[in-house]
Amino acid sequence: MPFQMMRLAHEHGIQIRYWNFKPPIEAIYYYSPGVTPTIGLSKNLLKSRPHFRSVFAEELGHHFTTKKQNLTQTYFHTTHSIYEFSYEEYQARQWGAKFLIPDNELRSVIRQRVYDFKELMDMFCVDEELLSFRLDLYHREYEAIAKPPIMRWRQLSLF
Repeated sequence: MPFQMMRLAHEHGIQIRYWNFKPPIEAIYYYSPGVTPTIGLSKNLLKSRPHFRSVFAEELGHHFTTKKQNLTQTYFHTTHSIYEFSYEEYQARQWGAKFLIPDNELRSVIRQRVYDFKELMDMFCVDEELLSFRLDLYHREYEAIAKPPIMRWRQLSLF
């Protein structure tokens, strides 16, 4: 999948660069009118394929979900968990999570009753933070589709 993400970036004219970022910064997405969009990835990300894929997918998400107005925009991914996202960060993470863990594949895994978190991380080759986010997103979307509004008091419990 990193190759698929690299190909997608190339097809959309996004430069991928590797830098020695100082922690806690792991990646950036930079856009400015008239300049090639750039994703900068920390060389340290190459130590963990699941984490690399998770961070890279979110940075690609910035490109596909951020409104490109006449302003320069830079987004940073840090090693610290961010519990309160800006709307742009949330959209980028959502795009990345759905790209790496598509709805149909997640539904298939749930139907097969694969509930082990570590097994799911390995299966989708993502880090814990992205998998948690994706499962939470799936639960919220599933509840909105599957249950009438009056029934939402009951929590969906798949895991």
